[in-house]
Amino acid sequence: MIQLPRSRGIVKAAGQRCLLLALLLPLAGCAQMAGVTEAYDSLAEYFTGKDNAEPPMELQAIKEEIHPEVIWKDSVGDGYDERSLHLIPALDGNRLYVASHDGRVEARDKNSGKVIWAVDTDLPFSGGIGIGPGHLLIGTDNAEMVALRDNDGSVQWTSSVPSEVLSIPKEQKGIVVVRCTDGHVQALNADNGSLRWHYERPVPNLSLRVLGSPAVADGLVVDGYASGKLVALKLEDGQVQWETMVAYPRGRSEIERLVDLGGEPAVRGDTLYLVGFKGGLAAVTLSSGEVQWRIETVSGYSGPVATRRSLFLTDDDGDVWRFETSVGGDMWRQGDLHQRRVSAPVVFRDYIVVGDFEGYLHFLSQDDGHFVGRIQISKEPIVTTLIADEAQIYAYDKSGNIAAVGLH
Repeated sequence: MIQLPRSRGIVKAAGQRCLLLALLLPLAGCAQMAGVTEAYDSLAEYFTGKDNAEPPMELQAIKEEIHPEVIWKDSVGDGYDERSLHLIPALDGNRLYVASHDGRVEARDKNSGKVIWAVDTDLPFSGGIGIGPGHLLIGTDNAEMVALRDNDGSVQWTSSVPSEVLSIPKEQKGIVVVRCTDGHVQALNADNGSLRWHYERPVPNLSLRVLGSPAVADGLVVDGYASGKLVALKLEDGQVQWETMVAYPRGRSEIERLVDLGGEPAVRGDTLYLVGFKGGLAAVTLSSGEVQWRIETVSGYSGPVATRRSLFLTDDDGDVWRFETSVGGDMWRQGDLHQRRVSAPVVFRDYIVVGDFEGYLHFLSQDDGHFVGRIQISKEPIVTTLIADEAQIYAYDKSGNIAAVGLH
């Protein structure tokens, strides 16, 4: 299995061509050389830096209608340690929990940033943080799930899983659900980490390094796959409740046919909303799997944010969109952050907020998408999903800087 990173990698000139050809060998099979050549050209865009990709949009001056300010800021371990991980901070009551790849976990007062407790576990954390009653749930890149007690950070249990964990573990009804990078979905008992059930679906030879998580709602675990299929499993025992095709691969080469539904779906009532890489934006009935509507032209890595009437999402070009939940009509698109490696959006009061690769937070009007405010909190990329409460936004950059931002 070849997993492509979400963002284009840069490979040194020596050995580039050998690396690309090695990646293509599993794709060739009985295909004609023309197809392999097309795949080579497409893969080159990921690995060489000699592509025709658009440069990041330069920021333009805006008329500030609000004034964001940093309330507190600090650092946590090595952050992402220059890796493509999915370590999202978690809020629970007045506490903010943060983990870094080098194994440090901290509980902080969300309002002041004061450290309540901190532990150095030496575990290579890669996916989390999930919240369960009395504990935190974090996955590692050496195929482990770990539960830490939320009062002091001590290890409650550790459980082996099939492969690296990049998803956010979810707990409901005493069951912890985690997706691994090899396509396994595994359910563990929340009290001791023992295996309850597992579901396996083959991952294609060529796939993205997906950072999303399954949705857990109404007794179902719903997950999307690189085949373009959406699957609902019964939370209690892992039995398949329904399957439906949401994205349809097209093209001659493996690269052209690459789709992925790995972004985390958003659920409101009996409707689930999801967007995929080259997979379109879709609304699906949670109880039955019926596709209510679909827009083929939208492509994104991270899941949408749903409110009562609107969906907000960032596409894979860094453009921010608003769609109607009822029929999927697009209401606005903000393109002035094009190719700035924009994070998934978060709803904060009357605004939509995203981070970018230069450490900026951008505040957009929900009504029409125009910029109302901006603040640079770091010089490092903010690619992790932002989290927010009524008072503050919490942003975590790749180097481990965590900041709380409010309005004055």
